[in-house]
Amino acid sequence: MKFPERTTLDELSSNFRVEFCSQGPTEKGWSGHYLECPICRDLLEKGGCHCCTCANISIDDGMLRVTVENGDKKAVKTYYAYKK
Repeated sequence: MKFPERTTLDELSSNFRVEFCSQGPTEKGWSGHYLECPICRDLLEKGGCHCCTCANISIDDGMLRVTVENGDKKAVKTYYAYKK
């Protein structure tokens, strides 16, 4: 099964094992496989989808740069996802 580029935590958890990684970026940058928008709750795969439904988070997958338009980057939760 392929990892989805944009999903929700419930949808991802139904098909994959999901683990919380961090709240906001770490000192080494963004960790985990997915970033959760604090507004629309979309999960975005790093290196995959370019923006969430509400356009609050956008990802430049070439540079792996994350932009958060509204709110604090520390409000963005990150998760690891593994095949079950």
